[in-house]
Amino acid sequence: MIHSNSPSLGRFLCPLEDCEFVLTSIIEELSVDPFPVPTGFRSERATGTALDTAVTLMETVSVDINAKVLLFAGGPATRGPGAVVSMKKEEMLRSHRDFQAGDCPHYDKAVQFYTDVEKRLCAAGASLDVFVASFDQIGIMELRSCVNHTGGNFICVDTFADIMFSESLSRYFSLRDFSGSVATGALERIQEVDPTATFGPALCGYNAQLSVYTSRDTLVSGVVGPCRAIAPPSGSTPVSPTDKHDRPTTNISPVEVGQGGTQSWRLSCLDPNLTLTFIFDTATLDEAPTSAGVSHRNRFCQFVTTYTTVSGERRVRVTSIGHHVSPSTEPTFYVNNSCFDQTCAATVVARMAVSTMEDYSPMSWDSTKRWLDKMLVTFVRRFGTYQVGRPESLRLSPTMSLFPSFMYNLRRSEYFMQMNISPDETVFKRHWLMREPCDACVMMIQPTLHSY
Repeated sequence: MIHSNSPSLGRFLCPLEDCEFVLTSIIEELSVDPFPVPTGFRSERATGTALDTAVTLMETVSVDINAKVLLFAGGPATRGPGAVVSMKKEEMLRSHRDFQAGDCPHYDKAVQFYTDVEKRLCAAGASLDVFVASFDQIGIMELRSCVNHTGGNFICVDTFADIMFSESLSRYFSLRDFSGSVATGALERIQEVDPTATFGPALCGYNAQLSVYTSRDTLVSGVVGPCRAIAPPSGSTPVSPTDKHDRPTTNISPVEVGQGGTQSWRLSCLDPNLTLTFIFDTATLDEAPTSAGVSHRNRFCQFVTTYTTVSGERRVRVTSIGHHVSPSTEPTFYVNNSCFDQTCAATVVARMAVSTMEDYSPMSWDSTKRWLDKMLVTFVRRFGTYQVGRPESLRLSPTMSLFPSFMYNLRRSEYFMQMNISPDETVFKRHWLMREPCDACVMMIQPTLHSY
């Protein structure tokens, strides 16, 4: 494709054996913009146009390729599509108070532009990673869908010369499997079970599709995390919330949470630290327990993940899970059998709350806070023991005693703050809450003080 008949491709694309030399040369030749910036004005940055050009190049090459777009930004976009602020410094960047007052003149147009870019990224099987070095906001709130829905990452520092940026960038490349390597010792462990195995699990997967299949009485409400829902096949019959005797052709719940209304999702990039929260509906088709001898039932879930390795191999990974259904709905059963995972529950609730507040309307923030308060009161009332009129008599099982503390700190954390925090910083913190493992998420919700 790179020849004299395609000069546009020859300008932007090069053979694989020349990539390292060309990329290094470009980086070494970078210089500061020689054009002076007038006093009282911001620098001209056409971030949206640059991103649109990069996606167009990928679409020109092929569709469903293993591709990532890396965006390095040092300030807000001020020109062209995706601009978040004007060039005049007298116009301040939007704040949470501006969203409450509806005074964000650039927001809707920028979000619409980046939403269209996100759809093109998903269609091409590509993801966007954004590296920010700025003391001020640069507009990651407007382009968050391009990152959050494609499996990308946000890395934000003060300057590109910061040692934290160098370490983050090095760790970023070590986890992205660009060399096609596998985890250390992974192949050896597999060969101990299957001596005929010739390859191990990849460190990273691209252009992935994940589907969930469940037993008859378990429905899928949705997924909360960095993915994009795939519309169900035409002709499929979802479960009716009014008539439980209908015979649905899918296991899709009428109650949608996060990315719902389907049982398949697309992820442009998978890495070892990425986690997704699956919400299941067990109440819509719940069957009343029968006699004690047959009340013990099992539920089954199967996760089918199809992805492409960096070397071009298309792989399918199937994970099947089965667990017992509680024979009783009494709170004492869950308390006595230690059936509650506090850290996992705190992570799930936090992600559901953040997902609800994604539209950034004042009503969603207030309703989410009320939902958290009501949920915590219901939890303590159901599983706690207390004497009416004596607050000091409240007791919770050791397996549940930390959950109210997690919710207390979540309620007062930066995920709900609107003062002394910028919208870009809020997006950055919520982004990592939605993808990190449970232990890391709990650390974000309730930081640990090691020393003064």
